[in-house]
Amino acid sequence: MKALALPDGRRLAYEEYGDPTGQPIFLFHGTTQSRLARPDDATTRALGVRLICTDRPGFGGSSMQHRRKLLDWPRDVASLANSLNFEKFSVVGICPYVAACAHEIPERLERVSIVGGMGPLVEYKGLRSLSRDRQAGLLLARSPRLFEFFARRFADPRRDPDAFLDRNASKRTPLDRELIARPEIRQTLIESCIEAARPGLAGLALETRLYTQRWGFRLEDISLPVSLWHGRQDWSAPVELAELVAKKLPRCRAVFPREEGHLILFSQWRAILADLLAPEATRAQ
Repeated sequence: MKALALPDGRRLAYEEYGDPTGQPIFLFHGTTQSRLARPDDATTRALGVRLICTDRPGFGGSSMQHRRKLLDWPRDVASLANSLNFEKFSVVGICPYVAACAHEIPERLERVSIVGGMGPLVEYKGLRSLSRDRQAGLLLARSPRLFEFFARRFADPRRDPDAFLDRNASKRTPLDRELIARPEIRQTLIESCIEAARPGLAGLALETRLYTQRWGFRLEDISLPVSLWHGRQDWSAPVELAELVAKKLPRCRAVFPREEGHLILFSQWRAILADLLAPEATRAQ
């Protein structure tokens, strides 16, 4: 594990994958994952990408940041980029954190790609279409202590990581089930979720709470072009959420593969990277 000491004394943990001399791209992990949740490293290296995967505050090796906001994240990312001597770089990953960087530090970003377009939930009227786990988490998010209690009993990956990964398997797409069955992907996801929960579940509780609040910025005010990738069969975050994000972003190129589910980052990794590296005129349409 690598780590950066931030100006406020916190530690920001990260790992690097791919080509150490390649194009720098930051990957922001999913809600229950960590810096270890990287897609196929051979593809990353072959495409000439230096991939930096970070732990958000309270996950894995990164210090907890109480009362944090989404707009705190771009400052951490900029600090890490400065320490690595990146004047400019690209970002890819889940919507809230990619969008926050696009809003706050657009001058530092080469390219922007959202994978998993979960938009501001306070603006979405169809919450009943979310998975039961997601609905329960959002309800419990009003009380972080209660969230942690229930998460420790029913959704703690440290207790039984295989069962945690296989939860709701019947609701996943055939492609998602196929991906989870691949030994290398399964091992990566298990190691990642165990690492995410290693310091406890306070980081997850706080992050889930952030999703129930206003983000502190408007997607409509993001001026950079953004590619958005979201599976139409996503069992956890319905495609309607991503469609809302695509409508709000002024310069969005949305890709909604019909057969894809929640693990689109792994199944479409080569296409996502190729899009990030492509000349602007040829990016995802």
